[in-house]
Amino acid sequence: MNVTALYYYIAHELRSFLRVYDKASDKEETFTLRVDVRDELRPEWRERLLALATREYPVLVRINGVMLFGVVETAESLFLAGPVSCSDPLPLKNEWEEETPEELSWLPECSLETFTDKLLLLHDVLGDVNLPLQPCLTANAADESTKMRSEFTKQVFANREIQRRHNPHDHELREMMSIENGDAYQLKVTWSEQFAGDFGTTSMDPDRDKRNLGIVTVAFATRAAIRGGVLPEIALSLGDVYMQKIDTTPRIMETLELARRAEMELTLLVADAKRRRDESRQEQENPTVRRCKDYVYKHLQEKLSVKAIADALGIHPNYLSTLFREDTGVTLYDYIMQEKLDLAKNLLTFTDYSYSDISSYLGFSSQSHLGKVFKNATGLTLMQYRNKYRE
Repeated sequence: MNVTALYYYIAHELRSFLRVYDKASDKEETFTLRVDVRDELRPEWRERLLALATREYPVLVRINGVMLFGVVETAESLFLAGPVSCSDPLPLKNEWEEETPEELSWLPECSLETFTDKLLLLHDVLGDVNLPLQPCLTANAADESTKMRSEFTKQVFANREIQRRHNPHDHELREMMSIENGDAYQLKVTWSEQFAGDFGTTSMDPDRDKRNLGIVTVAFATRAAIRGGVLPEIALSLGDVYMQKIDTTPRIMETLELARRAEMELTLLVADAKRRRDESRQEQENPTVRRCKDYVYKHLQEKLSVKAIADALGIHPNYLSTLFREDTGVTLYDYIMQEKLDLAKNLLTFTDYSYSDISSYLGFSSQSHLGKVFKNATGLTLMQYRNKYRE
């Protein structure tokens, strides 16, 4: 999962600051897209705010009845979000008075529910939990907030009356195990299972709730795929694409389909990884060959040569060529070209990049050079391949 993108997303949504503190190293990072203000969080405020952190729920803190901060704790990190301006009348457990700068016009307006919803996204996704909005607000409400506690009690009673409950946890385990095993058939079986419960509530906004559930599902699925043997960078990158699509699609009912499509693609990647491992020779791949493949993957857009790779790995080109062919059964040059052509196929199928842009990106000397190599390998021209597989 791309946590940096998540941090910037939350900072963007709040239009304020998100500070991340690593527990192990005490490293501090600040995320914001605001260029019109400076981060002037006072050290004494920071220490006092972080001291309130608990892994049970995000903590809300209001200063002078206006400035709202949020504190989130996970196993590895502490998060401090805000400040924002919030005039919600709900009394909070943590409120105090401080001398503040006169100029506070830069504070963005944010409702209490919206602010808490963003904190819960951090808390639930990174903490592997699912805490609904209402219990979180109740935990932060001041003792005199009898109205909120009364509503919460009524809601709990109503849930019991209608026998509302969450889906069994073993269903989620079966779904994730299907992905981890690369079992597409079993994954479809879990999709067809029905229960009296539901998925829980991540937001009081129905649309936001559906998006959050889709994002969480994809996040869990990427981890299952990694456990199944898919390279982390590939699984996480695929997950990023789907989570971003779920978060931005205007068709809210499409979120479930997108999440399931991501689960199936990850399942098929696991199945392919297992098949490749079964077909490979039993002995472990030579570590130098693995380093060579990693280098090719990271520099695929460059004009790769055996000498350049060998120099980067600190070995003789002839030794690398011989070792690679003995270990894989193909020459290093053929392996590089196959990887470039595989990427070219994806670019032709899933993007609108021009043929010249693709050839330049992949390090070919010209469009005609790529076209010649491509046709020799596939029997199709670049245009023929794009027209055939674009749909």
